[in-house]
Amino acid sequence: MIRAFFILLCLFVVGCASRPEPSVIISENPADRMLTEDDFKHAMSRYLRNGGGPIVSTYSIVPADLNGDHIPEGLLLMNTPFGTWCKAYGCTLFIFEQQNGIITLNSRIEQVRGPLFLHDTGNSWKSIITRQDGINREARYIALENKGIGYPAFTLNAPNYNGQSPHSGQSFFY
Repeated sequence: MIRAFFILLCLFVVGCASRPEPSVIISENPADRMLTEDDFKHAMSRYLRNGGGPIVSTYSIVPADLNGDHIPEGLLLMNTPFGTWCKAYGCTLFIFEQQNGIITLNSRIEQVRGPLFLHDTGNSWKSIITRQDGINREARYIALENKGIGYPAFTLNAPNYNGQSPHSGQSFFY
């Protein structure tokens, strides 16, 4: 009887375990207000609570319109814990966006360092320009582009940025 109880308990715990859910309902009518840092903080908190990472994680938030729809996306650059979100070459950057009243995870980019510079590229999403160094190759500026399906997940093979001065764009995360 006790064995059956433990088996049922294990099945209940495993069955109730949730996977990361990057969506958070924020409003029934998204046109009635602009998104704030608190909206993105709530989205990240839910992401972490649902198994996306340690709940004690710390991060910096910047709302910025990346896709030209006049609704800010949330850029969240992780700070701690070091071994989880940050490595020698940078930290994880999350980008959340609002779609039909729901905040969804657009991109998770590994190994990003501030500052980040945003530049118009002519497509619907701005490029994210950042400096890459400390990885046994010459320091360089790289361009992260979103062609409608999210930004690249890793920066190690990102192309060089060859446009105007990176510092001429909007800048964040100094």
